[in-house]
Amino acid sequence: MVKEQENILHFNYPNSPKLKLLNVEYLPKYTYQNTNTTGNSFGGVTRSEVKGDGILTFKDLSTDFNFVVGVRLDRDDYIKLKSEFLTVNNN
Repeated sequence: MVKEQENILHFNYPNSPKLKLLNVEYLPKYTYQNTNTTGNSFGGVTRSEVKGDGILTFKDLSTDFNFVVGVRLDRDDYIKLKSEFLTVNNN
């Protein structure tokens, strides 16, 4: 996505419509790894975040049509979308 001007963005392909990002939803996913190397029952488990499911809701500014895109996100992607692309006032 490319930020064209404040509150207006478009996808990075020719003739992409002007869009407004209305909402970002994010459901993180994790992997778990057993860190017990001694074989006893007192080992630990390490949790690592992997890309999770996200839903982006857009408005096409030329048609006022809202649409949803399913994506794979990690926490950094989610934070960047919320801080740099999400419009606070969705009117």
